[in-house]
Amino acid sequence: MYIPILSAVFSVSMSVIKRHTKQKGQQVNQKRSYFHFFYILLLGSLLLSFNSQAASYTWNGSVSTDWNTAANWTPAAVPASTDDVTINTVSVNRYPVLAANTTLNSFTLNSGSIDLAGFILTCNGTTTLKGGTFGSSLTKGEIKALGGTTSFGSATTSVTINTLVTVIGPVVSGMQNTTFNEIVNITKNGGYLESANGNNVFKENVTITMTDGLRWALAQNYPDTFYKDLTITINKPNWNYGVVIGKSVYKGNITTNILTAGVYLYGTQEATGKLIIGQLGVQPYLYLTNFISQTTDPLLIELAGLPGGGNGGWVTLENCVFYGDVRLAGYQLSYKGCTFFRRAILQRSTWVNGVPNPARASDWTTSWTPTANIPTPVANPVNIGSDGILLNTFHGPVYIMGIGWTISGLGNTTVRSVFNEEVTINNGANGYTFNISANTTADVFNKKLILTGSGYNMRFGTNGAVTTLGEGVILDATGLYGGLQLEKIVFKGTTERQLTLTGTTSAYFGTGFVSEGPLTVTAPHLYFNGGKFLKSSTFTKTVAGDNVSTGGNVFTDKALIRNRASSGTIQMATQVKDQTVKSQ
Repeated sequence: MYIPILSAVFSVSMSVIKRHTKQKGQQVNQKRSYFHFFYILLLGSLLLSFNSQAASYTWNGSVSTDWNTAANWTPAAVPASTDDVTINTVSVNRYPVLAANTTLNSFTLNSGSIDLAGFILTCNGTTTLKGGTFGSSLTKGEIKALGGTTSFGSATTSVTINTLVTVIGPVVSGMQNTTFNEIVNITKNGGYLESANGNNVFKENVTITMTDGLRWALAQNYPDTFYKDLTITINKPNWNYGVVIGKSVYKGNITTNILTAGVYLYGTQEATGKLIIGQLGVQPYLYLTNFISQTTDPLLIELAGLPGGGNGGWVTLENCVFYGDVRLAGYQLSYKGCTFFRRAILQRSTWVNGVPNPARASDWTTSWTPTANIPTPVANPVNIGSDGILLNTFHGPVYIMGIGWTISGLGNTTVRSVFNEEVTINNGANGYTFNISANTTADVFNKKLILTGSGYNMRFGTNGAVTTLGEGVILDATGLYGGLQLEKIVFKGTTERQLTLTGTTSAYFGTGFVSEGPLTVTAPHLYFNGGKFLKSSTFTKTVAGDNVSTGGNVFTDKALIRNRASSGTIQMATQVKDQTVKSQ
């Protein structure tokens, strides 16, 4: 609408010049002519600049629903691409319908409605969809919010959006009380610490991408509901949790692409889809708390570093429930107050790009039928013991692999782990000790415990925790290479146990070790440094070398200690006396 003004200015300017140069041979004051030209041009430019400033228009609908009818607006003019538009409730109950793709500076829907009629409404400034109905469920269309700030709903109003939503900007504030009936794509490229109250409903797929800015927190006071898939991509320079989502309902899959920083989901009322780990960067973070995964499909949470860089990701689980098989892998794993109703594979490693350990691939793919002991999954299982300590409860078989790992949750100072099915622990790296029950709470193994791996040592009870092996539970360490350090571990019950070590593996019986029943041990090397043996025990050394024990052991029944090695000695009580009731 400003091109005619500019043309008129040039027309007037040229007529002035012609008037001064019309007569042939007449002396013309060229300086004066050009002065007039530029003077008029300057006036026209100022006029154009004045008219190009954003004007504000409010819909009145006095004539029709036609967006392009000037009388439908206050003041009476059709909004231009640099103008601001506000729509409120009008008494005539007529609301605008677009007739073409439209661009505005800013747009506000406080109440009432607008029908995009299948077209695109682009806002380059502020977009505020506070209340009412945006778009028709029949004609749909798209809103493109490309300015600095975009907001949806308010604490006292709700809005229904029936169009595709595309947001690209630094600030998305106040997302609350909004129903999104079509696909939502949000890209945040800036902003600070922003929070949204929640109570939003997403009927179609949602994509959230963060390329800059600090944390964006959703559903902070009320749950959001995602009926379809949610994809979160974090690729920003600031090392901080990128997206935080409070207690919400997830009926579709959740895919996280964590290229930098992390994703924090701290609550679910329901999660029936899968949690999918997509693209990963260097040391990604995934924090799940009060997350209830109700799918029985296998769940793979594998976080690793980029090829050639980074140690891998950090996974933290608090008060989570998993109905199906779970595989957790990353550089650091921490879990407390969690319940696993089926198989669990927990792997700490520095392997890259989420590639599984080839030696354990069969464990994940082989079918497994739950036994009669596996309870029916429930959303709110007991996760606190009678002593007030948080419980990790594993109802299915567990495979744990580490590289010199003290497992958080196995003897964590505030957590106890209870294993109700067979457990395999593999120390996968030479030179590092794998610590079990390393702090002040006691872990309980109620079925067979298998220790294996090429690592340096496997150690129970380095501090105050006392691990318990239930009545008849078998400790199988035939595949272990290194040392088996048994401290603060109790072999419960009167059933005889047999422990056989091979290769060059040493058996250490330290302070806090108690065998309540008969015990038979065969090992390349034997060390007795404070154990307590309440029933008859037989020990056999099989590999050459001197084994020097400090002593302080208690034998309350017959003890048979044999050296079947080709050479070497077994030296007892070199520093502290042993107490014996029966001996041979």
